[in-house]
Amino acid sequence: MSSLFLFAATDGSSSVAGEIAQTFGVTWPLVISQTIVFVLVILALRAWAFGPVLSILDKRKSVIAEGLENAKKQKKELETAEEQKKDILYRANITANKLVEEARTAAAETREREAQKAVNQAEDIVRKAREAAEADRRQMMDEARQQIGALVVQTTAQVTGKTLTEEDKNRLIGETVNHLAV
Repeated sequence: MSSLFLFAATDGSSSVAGEIAQTFGVTWPLVISQTIVFVLVILALRAWAFGPVLSILDKRKSVIAEGLENAKKQKKELETAEEQKKDILYRANITANKLVEEARTAAAETREREAQKAVNQAEDIVRKAREAAEADRRQMMDEARQQIGALVVQTTAQVTGKTLTEEDKNRLIGETVNHLAV
């Protein structure tokens, strides 16, 4: 191999390269050995260092991509859930408004029914009071007639000065009651 370098150094076109190599103190065997070692180190690093690091980076990249995809899915699910929440709240609000309106209507109907019931009860109380008053008036009139009849009998007995028989008393009371009834 050193003969190859010597041949290259003796060539006329490469004499300039040989002079430059000699000026800078380049020793070809040392450069070749260092090149071989460098290539071996690169191959070793590629096999045992860069390979695992690159595979870890690929795995990490796929995990990150999966995480971003999951984040997008969750964002869509969250948006869907928000829309569903708004829809549910809207429907619940409509239902609540219907229930409130139905309650108001039922309350108005109940109030009207109770008012009518109270009016009917009041009319019933007034009717019963009138009937009771009429019955009391009739009873008082009957009692008054009886008392007036008794007073007429007593007054007649005193005016005439004679004692009236039971038949006379009944006749006077009957005539007085008939006369008062008109």
